[in-house]
Amino acid sequence: MTLSLRSSFVALFASAALGCGASTPPPADAHNSHGDQHGDHKGGGHAKLTGAAHEFHEVLAPLWHAAKSPEREVKVCDASATFEQRAADVLKEAPEGGDAAARTAAQGLVTAVGDLKTECTKAAGGRADFDAKFTAVHEAFHKIVESKH
Repeated sequence: MTLSLRSSFVALFASAALGCGASTPPPADAHNSHGDQHGDHKGGGHAKLTGAAHEFHEVLAPLWHAAKSPEREVKVCDASATFEQRAADVLKEAPEGGDAAARTAAQGLVTAVGDLKTECTKAAGGRADFDAKFTAVHEAFHKIVESKH
């Protein structure tokens, strides 16, 4: 192989590797489910979120899709008060006597956010259940989305 051809192959493989990134990707269905259900990621979707659910999503999405790292954990924990307020707003939009599924989903979101906030009170490095608690918030949010369909 000539030097210039070899250099081209090296450049091609290097750019492919950089494009894939070294971070852990979100779950395989995370992008599809967000795009299909939320409608505000590339690829369209069934319906656009509005109101408090949209506001909650605006905080959740960039943190959920960020690569897992100590910095992400800190950012999520820094946002826990915002999550708490926005989850309370979601609950306010699902009044008692209204849609039972929406109310149950909203209460689940408030609980999941509370559990995450409690986990975040632990010292960094000592949050053994952080990933599980943050995943529970994400899953609870998806129940909000499902209740709107």
